[in-house]
Amino acid sequence: MPLFTTSDVISAINSAKTISTGTSLVETFTEFPSNQSKISEGIYVARIYQADRVKNQNGILPGAHTYNIKDRVEMYLITQQVNPQVSDLLGIFTTLIDNDLFSGYFLREHTIQQQYVNNSERYRVIFDLTRLQTI
Repeated sequence: MPLFTTSDVISAINSAKTISTGTSLVETFTEFPSNQSKISEGIYVARIYQADRVKNQNGILPGAHTYNIKDRVEMYLITQQVNPQVSDLLGIFTTLIDNDLFSGYFLREHTIQQQYVNNSERYRVIFDLTRLQTI
């Protein structure tokens, strides 16, 4: 189980939107675009899940096992093509990586993939967050 919920991520995005742009440029949604009849511009939090669990080779604790746990957050930014504010919108994710929400993770990475779909730009944003867990 990741250290946060979807509502925690939405709250962090809403805070990051204000910090990055000074105003709220887009809405934040939990329902994925393919489940809606009308796709609005916005940030969609698609999935939060544990992507990987690998035994940590450096952990030496008698009677315990230490693992590297990789949690993943998948989000989508849907915007119109040639949006002049797209760099500000993508800046939201750069601001988000340093949020206190992810403070329990020792490695934080994010990738952004761009797609053009039906007169809109779609950015798939993936956060890979690695933490230690002792069992």
